[in-house]
Amino acid sequence: MRIQATGNILHGESSSFGETCNSGVTIEEASRQLWTDARSRLMMPARGLVNSVKMSDTKLSNTLVMQPQQRNTSGRIFGGFLVRRAYELAFATAYRFSGVVPRFREIDEVNFVTPVDVGDLLHMDSRVLYTSYHMHQLPSVHVVVTANVMKPGDSSHTVSNSFFFTFEVCTDMVLPRIIPESLEESVEALTRYHADLIQKADDDEEEQVDT
Repeated sequence: MRIQATGNILHGESSSFGETCNSGVTIEEASRQLWTDARSRLMMPARGLVNSVKMSDTKLSNTLVMQPQQRNTSGRIFGGFLVRRAYELAFATAYRFSGVVPRFREIDEVNFVTPVDVGDLLHMDSRVLYTSYHMHQLPSVHVVVTANVMKPGDSSHTVSNSFFFTFEVCTDMVLPRIIPESLEESVEALTRYHADLIQKADDDEEEQVDT
C-alpha cells in the first residue's frame, strides 16, 4: 500500500503528527523513516521531545470482569457494552492528554476479533496515536483502545477488540506531537493516519457533491 504525497513525518505544519513522506512511499517505508526520526528524538530528549510526548505516556487502562447482565441473546458479551467502555476510556485519555473536555467526533473503526464471554477478565489499553490540525475544523486527538481477554491461570491473553476514536478539542494550546517508541508503533500510527486521510478525502468529496 502506498501513501499520499506528504511532507516530513514529525515536522509537518498542518498536523502535529505531521504528514507522511513522499508520493509513492509505502507505509512500511514511511514507518521506518518515522521510527528513525523518533529514535533520534528519544535518544536526545532535552531537545528532541520539545512539545512532544512519548506514546506510552498517553496510555490509560482498566480491567473488568464480564457480568451476566452484559450478555446478548447468544450468551456472549454484548458488543455495544464493549464499545461504550472503550469510548469511556478513550474519552478519558483524550481529556487527560489535551487538558480540556474533548468533543466526540467519530468512531473510525471497530474490530471484533474474538468473542468475549461472561466471567472473562477483560483488560483495555488506550493510547493517543497522533494529533492533527487538518483532519477536522478543530484540532483533533486520535485514540486507539485495544481489548484483551486475560487468562491468569495460564498467564496468557487474547486480543478481542480494537477501537479507533477521534475527538476534537477547542484549545489555544499547541497539542504535543506523539512520538512512537518502536517500529510497531510507527506502523500502527501511520496506518491509522493514512486510513483517516482516505476517509477525509471521501468526506470532502461527498460534501462537494451535496453542495
